[in-house]
Amino acid sequence: MSTIAQEFHLTNDEKQMAAFEVISSTFVLQILNEAAATNAVRQATAAALEAEELSTVEDTRTVLKKLGAQTQLKMFLTGAGGCGKSHVIYAARKFCHRFCQQAGIIFDKNTFFLTAYLGSAAAIWGGITTHAAAHMNKTRITDAHLKEWENVKILIVDEVSYFLRRTLKHLTADCADLKGGQMFNMAEFT
Repeated sequence: MSTIAQEFHLTNDEKQMAAFEVISSTFVLQILNEAAATNAVRQATAAALEAEELSTVEDTRTVLKKLGAQTQLKMFLTGAGGCGKSHVIYAARKFCHRFCQQAGIIFDKNTFFLTAYLGSAAAIWGGITTHAAAHMNKTRITDAHLKEWENVKILIVDEVSYFLRRTLKHLTADCADLKGGQMFNMAEFT
């Protein structure tokens, strides 16, 4: 984890580092909770935490929780333009991608799902609009929609300040439906 933090110069900013650690450790915790703790997952986790070896999965969970890991994360990042919100998201995404590579876990465009309220902002991320991602304008959720969400671990919602409160509630409910009631993690920022 510290390798990516140093690569992105997050260690120079306490708040950026804290947000990065919370998102990244939550991702790893979710992998541990969902997947059997295979040798590859244990080794990738030990490498990410720069630990020789953690004796039990419970010890690993304890270390992750000390870094801020949550079983279900809803995080709101805010700050002035240029303060590093997007930078933290890019760093966390890179960490999650590397972790999956080391653990032998599939990482696709939906694993760390980048969305935004407006299409122009979504295009900058290489993502899609939040409405399209969550199928918010659909009257029925299909098997194909559910399949799209099978691998979602982290949902990023940019420009959250544009949403009305009822739309955010609708988004949360739709995402829970798409994950089949499974937990997912959401980081919102504006």
